[in-house]
Amino acid sequence: MSNFRKRKYNPDDEFFEEGTLLCRLLQEKYWFIPETDSHMESDFYKIDCQIQGCFQQFATLSSYEEHYASRHRNVCSGCGKILPTKHLLDIHLHESHNPMFDTLSKHSPMYQCLVSGCNLFFHNSKKRKKHLIDVHKYPSSFRFERLISSSTTPRKERNISLMSTNIPHLSGLNA
Repeated sequence: MSNFRKRKYNPDDEFFEEGTLLCRLLQEKYWFIPETDSHMESDFYKIDCQIQGCFQQFATLSSYEEHYASRHRNVCSGCGKILPTKHLLDIHLHESHNPMFDTLSKHSPMYQCLVSGCNLFFHNSKKRKKHLIDVHKYPSSFRFERLISSSTTPRKERNISLMSTNIPHLSGLNA
């Protein structure tokens, strides 16, 4: 059996010289990041949004990430409504697109608190609103229903049109 020994090299050691040189060349060729904004005028350095139908371009990665978070992350697949958090999207899907919601809410509390981490449910939206004002200190002028409802179309009409669509997350509700 041969005796192997671990060797520790300093990152600047000549052992790594060839690899370091290759990395620098590749970085200059493929990962060149301009140091001034004047280079950003070229479309070569623009970041395109990759979501189908969205044709926006961004000069920086942070502006693209901000765009994606605000426009594409929490979008209702049923009506296209954009919500600020996943929690509110889940509530919206349940209250606006679940055909059984009206029936179930007559018999048990189905209106979930809008605050993430608060797991209370209420018999109607008025009791939920009172809870949000009293416990979570929301202003009474806050437009609660605007966060949840998808349109001015009555829920029954929305549910009928949704039953005829092929939305994967709702397919189990129609059976």
